Amino acid sequence: MDKLDKIDLFWIQNKEKELSDKKQQIDIVDKEIQKIYGSTEVLKQKRNNIVENEIPSLEESQQAKWQYLLEQYSETFIQTTGIPQYQQELSRYSTTKGILKKLESSLQQTQTLRSKASEKLIALRGEYNKTQRTSFNFADTSTNQEFEEELHKISDNDLPKYRKQIEEAKENAMEQFKNDFLYKLRSNIENAREKIDELNLALKQIKFGDDSYQFHIASNPAYQEYYDMIMSKELEFGNTGLFSDAFTERFQSTIDNLFAQILSLSENDTGKTEQNVALFSKYKTYLTFKLYSTNGSGRKEDLSKSIFTKSGGESQTPFYIAILASFAQLYRTTDISDSGNTVRIVIFDEAFSKMDDARIIESVHLLRKLDLQAIICTPPDKASDLHPISDKTLLVHKEQQGKVYHSTVVEFSKQLEDTYALPENHS
Repeated sequence: MDKLDKIDLFWIQNKEKELSDKKQQIDIVDKEIQKIYGSTEVLKQKRNNIVENEIPSLEESQQAKWQYLLEQYSETFIQTTGIPQYQQELSRYSTTKGILKKLESSLQQTQTLRSKASEKLIALRGEYNKTQRTSFNFADTSTNQEFEEELHKISDNDLPKYRKQIEEAKENAMEQFKNDFLYKLRSNIENAREKIDELNLALKQIKFGDDSYQFHIASNPAYQEYYDMIMSKELEFGNTGLFSDAFTERFQSTIDNLFAQILSLSENDTGKTEQNVALFSKYKTYLTFKLYSTNGSGRKEDLSKSIFTKSGGESQTPFYIAILASFAQLYRTTDISDSGNTVRIVIFDEAFSKMDDARIIESVHLLRKLDLQAIICTPPDKASDLHPISDKTLLVHKEQQGKVYHSTVVEFSKQLEDTYALPENHS
């Protein structure tokens, strides 16, 4: 009894309680283990589903999408452009949704442009069918096979047949252009020489005081090779023919050089081309024109060299000689046929302004010798020189009344000259 009394029951109770608690914990752990075992089974099932179903499905979907890309684009484009651009956009927008949102607007614009391009393509195909009388399927824009076959047929079969003809036509057109170009130049040069001969004929029997005048026309040394070609005997039209073998053999390099300057310049030299065309198309480019005077002692002078060393009246004289001779040639004053029956009126304004009275009188005598009818407007200080040798002289008197000028025309006389002393009131 004493030993039983000495046993600590409280300690036993505590140990029993601890044991009970451990059992409870063991039960809880067992339940957790069972729960984990259950979750593991679920995860195994999910894993098996992913491995056996979802992954193969995604791989199949990915393969289908890759196949679609290959159908839409070349593999070279996908590898070199598509994938790098996608990766670049992905780094900017983080997700594919961000990329899609960014590209939606561009896609709509592209689709609109594509739709318009399709409409234009259909219209062009229809027009081709109509003009070429074909029956190709023009409405289906998913294929272009029929039209591509037509293109290959034309490129491979039809065009080669016409290419030679086109080149020959081009060469013939260029040859004709060169022919016409040279013919026109030659014709104009010959015509200029004829006109100069007619002018000289009009001047042959006429003297200005003791001086006589003659025009001289010659080839321009700066363009001598072109002149020789244009006026060559081998270029006789209707004889050996234009661009004959003899002509081509002699002047081929000159021909090439001339037309290279007006036909072969690049698009960036259009200004230079226009200048060259203007220069080489004028017959005057290939000629020089001079006026010679011969005095009573037979001394001949080139007026183009001395014109700037002479007095005002002397420098005006060649001008009037040239003008009056031109009018005489124009009016055909030496022609005794009906074609020479012309009005022959010549009008001068501010005439003889730098000439002295002797040269003015000689000029009027020249007018009469050339059988021209002159109307001469001159300042009042020259009226007294012209009046004695004119058929009629009229004075225009201007008089200011307030802000208005009134003009009166009266026949000129010596008395009127003495009466109207103010030159500015006369014309």
